[in-house]
Amino acid sequence: MNKKTILIADDEINTLKGLSAALSEKYRVITASNGQDAYELFTSNMPSIILTDIRMPVMGGLTLLDKIKSVNPDVPVILLTAYGTINNAVESMKRGASDYITKPVNLDKLEAIIEKFIDKKPKAAALRNQETIIGADAALKTIYEQAAKVALTDTTILITGESGTGKEILAQDIHKMSKRTGKFTPVHCAALTETLLESELFGHEKGSFTGASSRKAGRFEIAERGTIFLDEISEISTSIQTKLLRVLQDKAFERVGGTQTLKADIRIIAATNKNLGPLILSGRFREDLYYRLNVVHFHLPPLRERAADIPLFVNHFIEDLAKSSGKIIEGITDEAVSLLTGYPWPGNIRQLRNTIEHMILFSSSRILDIKDIPPEITKGLSLPAGKNIAAGKGTIKDLEKDLILKELQKSDGNKTEVANRLGISRRTLYRKLKQYNINTDR
Repeated sequence: MNKKTILIADDEINTLKGLSAALSEKYRVITASNGQDAYELFTSNMPSIILTDIRMPVMGGLTLLDKIKSVNPDVPVILLTAYGTINNAVESMKRGASDYITKPVNLDKLEAIIEKFIDKKPKAAALRNQETIIGADAALKTIYEQAAKVALTDTTILITGESGTGKEILAQDIHKMSKRTGKFTPVHCAALTETLLESELFGHEKGSFTGASSRKAGRFEIAERGTIFLDEISEISTSIQTKLLRVLQDKAFERVGGTQTLKADIRIIAATNKNLGPLILSGRFREDLYYRLNVVHFHLPPLRERAADIPLFVNHFIEDLAKSSGKIIEGITDEAVSLLTGYPWPGNIRQLRNTIEHMILFSSSRILDIKDIPPEITKGLSLPAGKNIAAGKGTIKDLEKDLILKELQKSDGNKTEVANRLGISRRTLYRKLKQYNINTDR
């Protein structure tokens, strides 16, 4: 039987050696002498439990705790602390720590704490975000597996895909899985004029243009040590492209109207829903900037290519939006799901979410039905109950049942893990297990 992995982070070598020797007979133990190295081991190994000292060089235990919880809120983290920092340990419990133990460590007590939490199965970082990783689309899961690896570097990333496919959410996830300690700062380039965008990105000095009554810091300053997300990068002017190229090459820029050269310790993730090739050929987008941005490229598939996942999105949005609307919605008919699955969704996930929100707000029943679907969706569609979908791969029920069975097998029957992977609640999962007569002993 494979041993479960424990990650120990402590800058005291004797503590690392002692704990490793005591625990290695029963567990696979990996160690780090600072929080930064520990975080990299965490993302690459996904241990079952983490033991970390509070005071460490490079990155302390509390910062490590925050970063781990941002990626996987369920993984248990136990703090090792000297008596003088017990107050810090108690405070950290409010920030998500599972428990703490004082030094010198009582091994019997430590083993009891580990046994208490070790059976909690952490989810992979790539599957953390329920809104982006709902379903079982192979291409999307591959993207997230690759993104988890790239996140640990400072490599520039280009994300392409139609509007509404989740490009910004993917960028947020990459930032959360990264080593960067600053903020995630989005900039929607198409929403600003050239002058405003230049000021927004680089900042400006007082009097540099009409209305510039004071100095203003730009997003490259605000995003220091963080990630800046440039959405709709295809819409920026060639003048700003030139300045952006310098930031990518030299990590340097000046404020509008200024002469002082500033350094930018930031990571850039850019996104577009357009094909940049024709823009490069026409001279509207710099080829050298494209190659600087396109070091790593992720293309998000449209929702119509993920038809089998649509029922799962529908259930997820019903649960999420019903709560915020204050209405009691118990589910949706198979006929309505069949129709929603047959629609091409040009606006992708965003459009589907808005449609479900519309259905919830205007429905007079606790069960959503075809009559609740907006007419612009139902127009021209006629899908009788039981009609085959997704290129003859079966009905909605067949696809959903098959998907649940596959996820149960992958997770060794762990229902909590299956519900999280599918983006639905345990209650909904149990209802579907009963509906499809799926028996499980866990």
